[in-house]
Amino acid sequence: MANKPVVLLVDDKTLVLELLVDVLQDHFDTVTASNGLIALKKFRALQTVNGVITDLQMPFMDGLEMVRHLRSLNPMLPVLILSGTTDYHKEVKGLFENVEVIAKPFEVANLLDIATQLFVKKQTPDRVVASGCFHLAHGTSYS
Repeated sequence: MANKPVVLLVDDKTLVLELLVDVLQDHFDTVTASNGLIALKKFRALQTVNGVITDLQMPFMDGLEMVRHLRSLNPMLPVLILSGTTDYHKEVKGLFENVEVIAKPFEVANLLDIATQLFVKKQTPDRVVASGCFHLAHGTSYS
């Protein structure tokens, strides 16, 4: 069996990281980081990273700054940004190629579909996904 693509997950909320790992683990090898600074260190230490899923608003280094640093190391690194606000969508899409933005709250199926397109099929989607909602096991929604 072939190795799974490696995806770096970056979010300052532990619950979100745990959910992302749970959703993606059957399709991807995941590495987690709680902020942009830690993500950069882990990215440099890994031999291969097929893509990054990141939040925008985090302490120490926000998602946009982190993506700028990552892109200086790998200009075409696919990135999936999770955004709680639609204010950033056009700005982010205009700044970077090979970037997808999903509005929070979102549907898990959409996340998995877009991650597969970006990190496995090597396609470059050019859409912003309309927000949906996903529910945690105990019945609460995440936004």
